[in-house]
Amino acid sequence: MKKLIVVGVFFVVIAIAILINGAKFVEEDNESRSEQGLEDMNELEKMEDTKNGQDTQEVTDKQDIKYRTVDIYYYDLQKDNCNIYKDGLVALKREVPDSDDVVDVIKSTINLWLEGEITEDETSGELSAELSADDGVKLTDASLDEGGVLILTFSDPDYKTNGGSCHVGVIAAEIDAIVKQFAEVKTLNIFPKDIFDA
Repeated sequence: MKKLIVVGVFFVVIAIAILINGAKFVEEDNESRSEQGLEDMNELEKMEDTKNGQDTQEVTDKQDIKYRTVDIYYYDLQKDNCNIYKDGLVALKREVPDSDDVVDVIKSTINLWLEGEITEDETSGELSAELSADDGVKLTDASLDEGGVLILTFSDPDYKTNGGSCHVGVIAAEIDAIVKQFAEVKTLNIFPKDIFDA
């Protein structure tokens, strides 16, 4: 009988020890989970702060950009009918990023002109763009020397600037009018020389 009591007590002690260790394990596991959860929350907060900082910087950068109003020229056939070309040009107001370097402004203006976008409100008569973004014509380089000589270099892999004399003459007149609105430009040279072959 005493042996049974001793054995019973032994098992009770073992059971209590297991329960105590189990409770400690659960408590330590909960603490570990809490710490991990806190670390995850801190990491998420850092990521959110970083994202908000980037968004704020982007907004600030956009607000810091200054714009200049420029003219881009397209051709209205009703005004000229391919006689003098420049008499059929119509100026449309656009905004491009301003810069202390006028060459950068000229590049932005030419690139905008190459897109050939005319809004419905601007459409009147037979106003049209000789070139569009789908034509693949690119301005690849631009430079302006101290004497006011502007050199524009274009890439035209599909020969969209070639064609009839009216098409070629209009494009040349539009480019000339666009760059001559800048007082720094006195003379315009376009390369390659055969880009506007009729």
